[in-house]
Amino acid sequence: MTISISYQAYWELFREVDETRQNFDLADKFDVIWKYPQELGEGYRRAIKLQEGLNLAISEYQLRDNLLVQLPDLLHPLQYSFLLSGSWSNEDTTLIPGHYSLCGSGTFPQGSCQLSNEQRFLEINVHINPETFRTFAGDESGELPQKLHHLIKKPIYDCYTRTSIKTPAMQAVLHQILNCPYQGAVKRMYLEGKTLELMALLTEQELEVRNGSKENLSLKPDQIKRIHHAKEILQAKLDNPPSLMELSRLVGLNDCTLKQGFKLVFRTTVFGYLYNLRMEQARLLLQENRMNVSEVANLLGYTNSRSFATAFKRKFGISPSDCRQK
Repeated sequence: MTISISYQAYWELFREVDETRQNFDLADKFDVIWKYPQELGEGYRRAIKLQEGLNLAISEYQLRDNLLVQLPDLLHPLQYSFLLSGSWSNEDTTLIPGHYSLCGSGTFPQGSCQLSNEQRFLEINVHINPETFRTFAGDESGELPQKLHHLIKKPIYDCYTRTSIKTPAMQAVLHQILNCPYQGAVKRMYLEGKTLELMALLTEQELEVRNGSKENLSLKPDQIKRIHHAKEILQAKLDNPPSLMELSRLVGLNDCTLKQGFKLVFRTTVFGYLYNLRMEQARLLLQENRMNVSEVANLLGYTNSRSFATAFKRKFGISPSDCRQK
């Protein structure tokens, strides 16, 4: 079942639960939390004002039904969103876990946004006022580099949007945001630094895309889902993995798209992912003393234990025999 609701009605439900608003951090009046409207699901939305023109929101909720939000033309500042769990899509984009959306300032054209109830949502969202962004990314007069002009547009223009995959560096910062160890003013200083660190990583990637030194995400949403399915097949058939051609057939992609797409989505090749997965299996078998070194080497297809030991030490920094429990 899918519930259709207007953008105005959606946020009106949040205003109706305003009595649930409370300070998440008693030492910080700028850190507040609301319950998610029970008509739609259960969870919370936490909003933190870090400074004038810089706001962080952390949302975690489970929808009761699929939700279709009808969007009018929306005027908003620079925004980026990281989806750690759940999925949503609009006419042009599908966002799944591990991906982010970068949206410049300007007008987001009317349309709709579909949110799935299959998974619990966990999302980190940051809004940055254009003038605040200029103070960090611009020169002394606030002028941005030419290749970043597209991020700041006047309201009469449609805003720029791009989706891509979070990097390990971005993942580390997201983890630090979700596990902030501080309270009060120190917490806001810490989170402000982390949101700007994320913005720096996104800006660096944006410049790489503009310079042509980094491939932009060009896979269709259905292709991304098929590539994730390929990863699941490799995990399930680790002892007898399919060939690349067989894997391509199983997920309904040609081998070229699978190879290029897998590397784009997971930052490694199909073979590289399988290799790392099997080496992790070997490490676990050795740690639990379920097999000796020769048996593990044979299981992984090595013709001799010495070759396996060399590869294992290159991967983990210790020899297979040192990995075994004494």
